[in-house]
Amino acid sequence: SQVLPYIIGIQQQLACTFTLLSCEKPDRFAQQGNAIQQLMDTNSIDWQPLLFHTKPPFVAKLYDQYQLKRRALQLHRQKQFAWVHCRSYVAAMVGEEMKQKTDIKLLFDMRGFWVDERVEGGMWNLKNPFYKLAYQYYKHRETKLINIADAIVVLTQRAKTEIETWASWQAQKAPITVIP
Repeated sequence: SQVLPYIIGIQQQLACTFTLLSCEKPDRFAQQGNAIQQLMDTNSIDWQPLLFHTKPPFVAKLYDQYQLKRRALQLHRQKQFAWVHCRSYVAAMVGEEMKQKTDIKLLFDMRGFWVDERVEGGMWNLKNPFYKLAYQYYKHRETKLINIADAIVVLTQRAKTEIETWASWQAQKAPITVIP
């Protein structure tokens, strides 16, 4: 729902094609999957849905990342994508691997600072060694993604200004677009 208006608009303006690989929550997919598929078909978007997992925490993210990577590489072999637009940190880590293995360009659509939002929202208590390890892992990956991205999307000018101070961004200076 978040990316469809953008994809449909870009596709109409630029006459390009899209393959959308997404992780869908099982209950929403069961309720809305057919309607979404009709919308995709109407707009000639190749939708490749996978199921999203939440349990156990962290392991579920790794499993989803594995599924995404396997399917994305398979689709790239068939279609030879020019760009991969990754709308989350987990997806961007798949995009990172695709960029390393192929000549594909990476658009890291991070929107916000997901890792810090987990801590600030109380979902990850850094006093718990497990969450502290997860925080350190994903912060390291965030730094690397900022460094290798060919373009970045954030939600606010303040986020853009913050990233522009980071050494990881300074090395590459990928263009940053603010989409509120």
